[in-house]
Amino acid sequence: MFQIVWNLLFNIFVCLYCNVLALIYYLDKFSLSFWILVIYYVLVGTFSIMRILDNSTSFILLLKIKAVISIACRHFRSASCTFNNSDVVLISQHKSCGIITLNRPKVHNSLNLEMLGIIHSKLKDWNHDPSVSLVVIEGSGEKAFCAGGDVRFIASAVQKGSIVAQEFFRKEYQLNHLIGVMTKPYIAILNGITMGGGAGISVHGRYRIATEKTVFAMPETMIGFFPDVGGGYFLPRLPHPGLGLFLALTGYKLSSMNTVWAGIATHFIHSKDLSNFKNALMSLELKSTCSPDDKPEFDYAIDKVINQFSSDVPSYYHSSVSNDLLYILDDLSEIFCFYKNNDDGGDHEIPVTIEDILIKLSKCYQNIENHEKVIHWAKETYDKLLSCSPTSLKVTLRQLQIGSKLSFRDEFKMEYRLSQKMTKNPDFYEGVRACLIDKDNTPKWNPNNLTSVDMNQIQSYFNQLPENDEWRPE
Repeated sequence: MFQIVWNLLFNIFVCLYCNVLALIYYLDKFSLSFWILVIYYVLVGTFSIMRILDNSTSFILLLKIKAVISIACRHFRSASCTFNNSDVVLISQHKSCGIITLNRPKVHNSLNLEMLGIIHSKLKDWNHDPSVSLVVIEGSGEKAFCAGGDVRFIASAVQKGSIVAQEFFRKEYQLNHLIGVMTKPYIAILNGITMGGGAGISVHGRYRIATEKTVFAMPETMIGFFPDVGGGYFLPRLPHPGLGLFLALTGYKLSSMNTVWAGIATHFIHSKDLSNFKNALMSLELKSTCSPDDKPEFDYAIDKVINQFSSDVPSYYHSSVSNDLLYILDDLSEIFCFYKNNDDGGDHEIPVTIEDILIKLSKCYQNIENHEKVIHWAKETYDKLLSCSPTSLKVTLRQLQIGSKLSFRDEFKMEYRLSQKMTKNPDFYEGVRACLIDKDNTPKWNPNNLTSVDMNQIQSYFNQLPENDEWRPE
């Protein structure tokens, strides 16, 4: 009788113990010494019970004990790591290096509201955690870092009258802003597709690592939206005049070393070296609470690792046909400028319009004296602009004109206002339908031409929201 009661109590104890240990494991509240004690007492308890119970009962209990030991061993094997994982974002810490892995490879690691919340919360914690000195963010799979926000879901939610879009953009821009103001080094590994929202969780950080697989674009005008996630801030500030507006309006794709040349990425590392690169970062022993006098040494250690693996943009690259954009740099700065000459001699600036840009492109591709690459680029760009949402083009141009003069924080405030208006514009759902749902690539824009766009409506998109609805960093 005693043996039966003991067996029952021990079964209950083991079940509870397994659940408690699992909870402790995921909350990550105890040290390695705690787990060593767990393994020790579990083993002692197991052998003690086996002496009392018959062999068959012992075998069943051993299976249950094995579950407990398995949990502890997983933590033991990762003695230098701590984990706090969900299905869509994997979080780990190796010594002083925090690592975030986007984990939706089947949808190119596109961001949903849950992911935004997890990443934002963890970055806030790490930014004030003395055990964390630097942060690395990457995407799982071989195809993408992050293809952007889950716009199909957002468009569907807006159609149903849900307020989830409001919360999505509020949280997304809070995350983008946090990345830009973090005091600790933030390293984004752009190995694969990096578009839209993927730019927002990378370009505002201190280091952006491109590989030969990197493909960068801001294609929002093709889905009736605008280049958000801080596009109005970082695009006008790219090193080559006119390039940012060109990328914003056309969704032109930059790849590989082009992203470094353009100022999107800061370094280039071959994908085959990424594993060793990350291991080197994870091996760094850095203190995060350093004085200003220690900061140069602190940054030097990280720079040394990055430079050890990175490749310089070759000198021949700046004069080689491998970069077609070099042929059109002069035309780019002339055509995609924000303001045009004031013919009356006044000091005030006259904003360029989309119509002005199209006229210049038309003249460019009709000029037979231009290089054939320039002519081809101008005609292709002209046709591309005519295929985009007229409303999106007008909004995007104004966004970058204004954003070029705004502070980092105020630019996100402006974009949040735009996001709340643009998602309700019929072009947004129509663009998502044509590009991502039905994939017929024949959107029916409303209005369908530039002259029919109501500029008063465009201006209304930039107007303030009610005070309680305005965006604020968190």
